[in-house]
Amino acid sequence: MRKVKKSTVKAKTEDSFQKLKVGTEVFYMTQYTLDRTIVEEVLRDGTAILANRVKVSRDISFNGYLTLKQPLANDKTIIRVWSPEVEEEYKYQLSLRNIPNLTRSIDKLVKDAGKEAVINIYNKLNKIIKKYE
Repeated sequence: MRKVKKSTVKAKTEDSFQKLKVGTEVFYMTQYTLDRTIVEEVLRDGTAILANRVKVSRDISFNGYLTLKQPLANDKTIIRVWSPEVEEEYKYQLSLRNIPNLTRSIDKLVKDAGKEAVINIYNKLNKIIKKYE
């Protein structure tokens, strides 16, 4: 007999909200931070504490968003329950943040490389650019 994995989120309640449970994966993004974290603790007052020490409401809205319990200076904070759509958004945001680092690394590599290596790097980068144009 096959074991069925229990859901990490409780079933919908009458007000169409779900409740967070300990161990639920959460996507947390601010202007400076991009994080995949989990719920470490759920308090009796309806507050959940994430592994990165951020306090959020235990209620999950119908579209998967959570609300902060502590005020932050920036309103661009995104907190969502982990799902396949959120995973795609996480990979996209991570790629956007890392591409400038890769271009800096390529610049350093080109400065220190020989003639043949620079030609090979150029050909490979050109092939990538043509593929996505």
